[in-house]
Amino acid sequence: MLFKTIENNLKLLGKTILVEFVDFDKTCEEGRFGRSNLKQGNILIDNTIRNERQEETLLHEVIHHINSDLYLKISEEQTTALSTALYSFLRDNKIIGE
Repeated sequence: MLFKTIENNLKLLGKTILVEFVDFDKTCEEGRFGRSNLKQGNILIDNTIRNERQEETLLHEVIHHINSDLYLKISEEQTTALSTALYSFLRDNKIIGE
């Protein structure tokens, strides 16, 4: 995993977000890697996908929380673009690494 560890409880903008890794085959529709519940303050990530995809998905779901908390009104496509670009930046510049 490139991130040292993904803790179960992360802090963001003064709030705690519970991160859980679950089998999406049983809990979520096909083609999704993650899901955020903004009201409950949690993130679910598919535990059957490769580690790098889990990490990028975490960034994607965190952007959803930032979007909601800061009323940014960014679209799903913009969220995906931001998470992809941020993850690439962190990996390509060895800010995160093996």
